[in-house]
Amino acid sequence: MQGPGATRTRQLASGTTLALVAAAVIEFLLETWRVRAHIDDAYISYRYARNLADGLGLVYNAGEYVEGFTNPLWTLLVASGVALGGDAEVLGHVLGAAAGVAVLVGTAAYAWVLLEEPKRWIAGLAPWVVLAHPALVRWSESGMESSLFAACLVLALFFQAGGRAVGVTGSLVLATLTRPEGALFAAILFGLTLRERGLRCRRAWLGPLAYTVFLAALTACRLAYYGSPLPNTFYAKVSMAAPYAFGARNVGSFLAGGIFLMLPPLIVAVVGDRRCWAGGATVAAGLLYVVAIGGDTIGPTRFFLPLLPPLAVLALSGVQRAWERRRVVGLAMAALICATVVWQVGWMRAETIERVRRTRVKLRTVAARQVALLSGEQPPPLVASAGIGYFGYASRLPVLDLLGLVDATIARTPLPETGPTPELPGHQRSNAEYVLSRRPDYILTGSRKGHPLLRAHRELLEHPEFARRYEWDAVVKGYRRTR
Repeated sequence: MQGPGATRTRQLASGTTLALVAAAVIEFLLETWRVRAHIDDAYISYRYARNLADGLGLVYNAGEYVEGFTNPLWTLLVASGVALGGDAEVLGHVLGAAAGVAVLVGTAAYAWVLLEEPKRWIAGLAPWVVLAHPALVRWSESGMESSLFAACLVLALFFQAGGRAVGVTGSLVLATLTRPEGALFAAILFGLTLRERGLRCRRAWLGPLAYTVFLAALTACRLAYYGSPLPNTFYAKVSMAAPYAFGARNVGSFLAGGIFLMLPPLIVAVVGDRRCWAGGATVAAGLLYVVAIGGDTIGPTRFFLPLLPPLAVLALSGVQRAWERRRVVGLAMAALICATVVWQVGWMRAETIERVRRTRVKLRTVAARQVALLSGEQPPPLVASAGIGYFGYASRLPVLDLLGLVDATIARTPLPETGPTPELPGHQRSNAEYVLSRRPDYILTGSRKGHPLLRAHRELLEHPEFARRYEWDAVVKGYRRTR
């Protein structure tokens, strides 16, 4: 039986942790309270959501059944709000902020399970380590599903550390519905469970079997509705030779932003505590995944956000273990985490977040002008573009996606033997012949020469029929069909 002293210590630790978490949540909400321009890709999901709420189906263009999104849970949540009369952009902002709060709370809960008395109060510091990095604020206010995926993943790690199989399975199902790479982390967590409990343990197979049934049902729904077992974005972006060097540079940039300082205490935690293996494997798999897919062109920290909670928690766990063995080593490990926070807050956080906000406003301003110029034309013109997010959502016009995200023909067009341009992984599909056969009224390229790293622009501008059929319109910032 524990004495009153132990009870008071536990209550003090709980109170301190709650106060630290509450303060982190308040700081996060103050930074993300205002609705700002979202990233362009977010409006692709918004258009799908609005079309579903309007009775057109879960489609981008009416009548074209193509799964051009990778976040079904996020899109359905937005669609539910739109059906109730909400605005998709506001709903995306609220969902992102709520998911960001869940990330902070889930990080503290995961740390609380792994840390031991009497230093359990430091679990309240874990959310602050996550919040110090610009990724959480940046992606929670982007309109994208990144923070929701991070919340589902950290909850899965929390349940895994606590031995709650039902919670692990449920969290991984939600994670996979939010982002396709949820299946990767599900394989890791289920694999570790089977290794720990033994392949002959029938109860250990319940979670993997339930998850397998879920995947089979999801695939069947895709086949029935879209006629494809995988999202169209897989064919458009993933099923091509990955520029590994670009992904490796993304990982190097992420680690160089102060994260590398957290690796020594993280290693101490993983080596010293088997309960930390799941978090360590998650971080390692996440980094390798970024290299394998060639990184990310819409923001190099997007795929790293889900890794921040386990990084923070395992680093703090490593500090505690080092302190218990030798205090001077524990102090050195703690100093590394403090240096990481100072590095991010002092040198990169505010400037990165503000630069991203300015870029979003600039891109949206250009797209809004194009919407104003073209949306009033009768009959509604067919517009071809590589940027189909805000323009498509705001204009409601039929849009031909030059990169194939929402177009099955372009998504499945084979690449030339030279392969994709390394600078823009996942954005190199092109089919100029097909685009011209659709006779779009406008082809938005942003400039006369188009984007130099987009094969879709280059092949169109070099096509012999293009110059005869289209002329440059400086007002629209695109080409207008003349014949």
